[in-house]
Amino acid sequence: MKHCAIITWNINGLLLNFKELVSIINMLNPDVVCLQETKCSTPFPNIDDYECFESPYERFQHHGVCIYAKKFLNPEPIITNNKFPGRLVVLKLNNGATVTSVYVQNSEQKDIERQTFDKLFWEEIERIYVPKTQFIIAGDLNTCLTPADDYSGKLDPKKPARKPYEIESLKAGICKFN
Repeated sequence: MKHCAIITWNINGLLLNFKELVSIINMLNPDVVCLQETKCSTPFPNIDDYECFESPYERFQHHGVCIYAKKFLNPEPIITNNKFPGRLVVLKLNNGATVTSVYVQNSEQKDIERQTFDKLFWEEIERIYVPKTQFIIAGDLNTCLTPADDYSGKLDPKKPARKPYEIESLKAGICKFN
């Protein structure tokens, strides 16, 4: 596979941070840009030379994901919206890679919702995964695997994104496709 530069960003408001995004794109010239928490409904803003694939979600403002992919990659959507409104976009690129942009809400007081999402997400990845290909999961998974991933340097298992089931779900998903 040819080199493909990918950036991912929990942008926390696409329209609010659009000028900064364009500046970053102009500086880094990535082939693919994966964004989470776009907080944006369609139409998403255009960026020259890129095609945008979005999954907006208007029920909760913190959701919404998209992928801007350079047009020469001939991106084809595999999943946009489906079971995961505002949380998952998956593209197949002409270089053989599959790229996802995913937003996983942290658990806070919603353990059952988070556990259900994790289960459905990894089932969907298993359904579309093609062995021996580049399969990139980019995004905000809202899980700290190690103390180094946490701003405090330690993992409090009672806090969102640090609960044992969240960590085990991510580890199992990584191991399954590694």
